[in-house]
Amino acid sequence: MHVSASVAVKTAQGDIGSLGRHAPEGHFKNETGETGVEFYDTRSAERVLELGRQRMRGLYAWQRAVQAWSLIKDIDFRGKTVLEVGPGAGDWTVEFLRAGARVVIVDISPAILEAVQMRAAGLGFDAGRVHTVQGDFATVHLPEGACHVLFAKDVIEHIRDESAMWQSIARVVRPSGHVVLATQNNHSLNFAIEGLRRRVLQGRGEWCGWDPTHLRFYNAPRLSINLKDHGFTEIIFSGAYYFPYRLRGFRRFAALARQPDVQAVGMRRFLRLTRTHFNTMHQVFAIFELTGLNAAWPFTRLGWSIAVRARRR
Repeated sequence: MHVSASVAVKTAQGDIGSLGRHAPEGHFKNETGETGVEFYDTRSAERVLELGRQRMRGLYAWQRAVQAWSLIKDIDFRGKTVLEVGPGAGDWTVEFLRAGARVVIVDISPAILEAVQMRAAGLGFDAGRVHTVQGDFATVHLPEGACHVLFAKDVIEHIRDESAMWQSIARVVRPSGHVVLATQNNHSLNFAIEGLRRRVLQGRGEWCGWDPTHLRFYNAPRLSINLKDHGFTEIIFSGAYYFPYRLRGFRRFAALARQPDVQAVGMRRFLRLTRTHFNTMHQVFAIFELTGLNAAWPFTRLGWSIAVRARRR
């Protein structure tokens, strides 16, 4: 989805700005044609918000939102500080504010930080409840124990200095606090199919997923080891996107004729109202998320998207 702190700003095809306009052929695009890097190809906060609306359309967006919601719904955010890395257009920032949290957002893009502040202010939230930090999460200075919850959705696969990233996560989360992460999983059916095609048949050995700025894949064993090594326990996984309907020839069957605007209705209603527009094919493609099997072992570890929650010792 959105590219976040410490992205690899140089690639074989140019800087991230050029990739935002001209994504390499074959990379994932959602129903409106974006790959995710467009957030970093604009200096306009208004454009960030519009891109956010576009990114939260389609069945895949709903599946990913269900996945993240399943990991945060039991956390009591009242009076807590949430550190959100890579907030995109602020969909989850707003939910944390509604739940009573104070939110610190970290991103390399000033337009993204401004957009989230604009959105929060437009909804009537006190400006003092949203603080911004511009910079690379792995290297920017944040106080030890800065947050009760660290939330990073589609971020960690972009951060170049992985070791520094994990050290920063361990340092800023308070004892008994939570970290919630979501990324792409190479222990999934989608990777088995697309990885074979991209890496073997097309000779693109460095292919790391739909977004051209991804640097690595994760999976449940790798995430578990990293989290345990950095002082986290009570590790819980959740999956999403099990049937690879985004492959050519199947996409039209997953298209949604109607879907609510998440920025207008909020995440809770977005999740509920989107389901009212599902047809039989949508129900088949999203059967794991609809039935809760994505939160049951072993399916928690097998979705193309893998999310994890863990508690700091």
